[in-house]
Amino acid sequence: MKLIRFLLFSTVFTTGASVLVIEVAAVRILSVYYGSSLFVLSSVLTVILLALSYGYYLGGKYSDKHPFCVPLYIIITFGGLSLFLLTLVTDFVLSNSATYTPFLLGPLFFSSLLFFTPALLLGIDSPYVIKLLSLRANEEERGALVGKTFFWSTAGSITGSLLSGFLLIPVFGLYQSLIGTSIILILLGLSGII
Repeated sequence: MKLIRFLLFSTVFTTGASVLVIEVAAVRILSVYYGSSLFVLSSVLTVILLALSYGYYLGGKYSDKHPFCVPLYIIITFGGLSLFLLTLVTDFVLSNSATYTPFLLGPLFFSSLLFFTPALLLGIDSPYVIKLLSLRANEEERGALVGKTFFWSTAGSITGSLLSGFLLIPVFGLYQSLIGTSIILILLGLSGII
């Protein structure tokens, strides 16, 4: 049981970190085309939070129907794949169409188009992990497991925010950081499937 908990907490830590890498990178990417404005930051935060909230909802429903580890890791694999594809098309999409969108709506539109799907898929994991942990826990420790799940997810988010802003993007570059994050997610997902 301890090994399963460790693996599931490591999973939410990694996906939490990945969401924040995406978020910080999204602000940087859109700033190239729309400037470092409040509209860019607000748009990215809105889209990521909307995607996460819908992911939490779907994760809760889906985990009740399929309370097994493999579907969780398939979803994480698809989250990594969607991030990888996003990285490949983002520059092309923005360089060919950003100038044709209104300054106020452009950041919101492109945040939704480019960053919603990976954040949604990664948002599914926290309620899914909670479901998997609760199936293996006594009733007395379920609340503590929920708290620990959110602790590790938030710790991952803090780590992802600091790593992306202070190390990954400055040292490796914007798109390389996203590709590296997508590869980590794909490997994490595949390791849970196998």
